[in-house]
Amino acid sequence: MGLSSIRWTRTPGPAIRFMCPRCNKTTGGESFTRRDQFYLLHFIPLFATNNTYVTCSTCKMALLSSLSAQELAQHKGMDVTNYLRPAYSLVTTVVVIAGFLLFMIPIFGLVMPVIATIATWKHPGGWRKALARVSVGLAIAANIFFACIGVFSGSPAGRR
Repeated sequence: MGLSSIRWTRTPGPAIRFMCPRCNKTTGGESFTRRDQFYLLHFIPLFATNNTYVTCSTCKMALLSSLSAQELAQHKGMDVTNYLRPAYSLVTTVVVIAGFLLFMIPIFGLVMPVIATIATWKHPGGWRKALARVSVGLAIAANIFFACIGVFSGSPAGRR
């Protein structure tokens, strides 16, 4: 049993039209506001966060909005693409950063960046996707380097 908990509520917002970065076409979407309430010992409220999301009706990708649901409603009929960005989870962000920081560790340093690359595969661009791919390249180079050191640093078979 944990010492903290999260309770969330979802409030529907207006339907909007925008340019989806994954579909690469103008499409409709549903917006909603998610309020997360964080509790200590499951009943002492600590803090709350409010985020507005837009879900693409074609590919179902969740996009985080920098505008509130009320502000999105005021922009009805206008393009709100500039206010939307892919919604990455905290877990994805932590895996990407851990993959970059741990790429020098043989074998494990290759696994983390590969997981990070898979986690960011369908997301369009952004620093997380770029860092995950750079981490894979660095991890491959580091593993090749360590393999070469292991092969060439051993003593020759005939010498003692």
